[in-house]
Amino acid sequence: MELRLYWSIIVRRWWIVLLPPLLVLAASLALRQPSPPAYIAEARLVVDVPPLPEQPGMDFDPRYYAALTTEYLVDDLSSFVTGDVIAQAISARLAGQGIAVPPGAIQGSTTSDQIHRLVTLRVTWGDPEQAKEIIQAAAEALRTESPKYFSRLQGREPQVAVFDGPRVSPAPPGLRARLDLPLRVLLALLAGLALAFLVDYLDTTIYDAGHVERLGMPVLGEVPRAARRWPWQRRGD
Repeated sequence: MELRLYWSIIVRRWWIVLLPPLLVLAASLALRQPSPPAYIAEARLVVDVPPLPEQPGMDFDPRYYAALTTEYLVDDLSSFVTGDVIAQAISARLAGQGIAVPPGAIQGSTTSDQIHRLVTLRVTWGDPEQAKEIIQAAAEALRTESPKYFSRLQGREPQVAVFDGPRVSPAPPGLRARLDLPLRVLLALLAGLALAFLVDYLDTTIYDAGHVERLGMPVLGEVPRAARRWPWQRRGD
């Protein structure tokens, strides 16, 4: 079947093609419920490990090794801050402030990255004030919990402080929210095309000379369709 034949079917059944996407679009807009607002709180944490006290006979610079330990620690903290231990510690600290947040929700809404001695922490949450509280609790949990899991600290608590932020801004809609309606309309359009071809396949009406020729019968002549006349056109034109 030639492409122009496909196109003629689409033109002849255009209302079948367009009806499903229009219905889906109207229903989606009518039934759409606004998504709850979300906010992103971002802060940068500075991490520092205090040097060991100088002692007689010490053959290394404790300040250099403290800086080196800090860099290694920050590499680990960027992943540690989104783990189970910190999430549970944050949840417990927030519960002490009267804010009930389960650890799983904290893990699912927290991301981080690191560079040198800085850890950037981001929290996506529905309440901007609670998002700030989560970041503050995360900084405190990092300080108190990390000595239990990093032997290089030798039991010392690192200095963890929020020095930039938290800054809170509205979270943009997610990719799924942006693509949901277009994908629905596209699928409905494909369904409309399939329905149009099905209706044309079941239709036994002869529309043009090509239909007759495909039935194996010769075409002796064809009466052209009368041209449409607009009300302002005269019959003699």
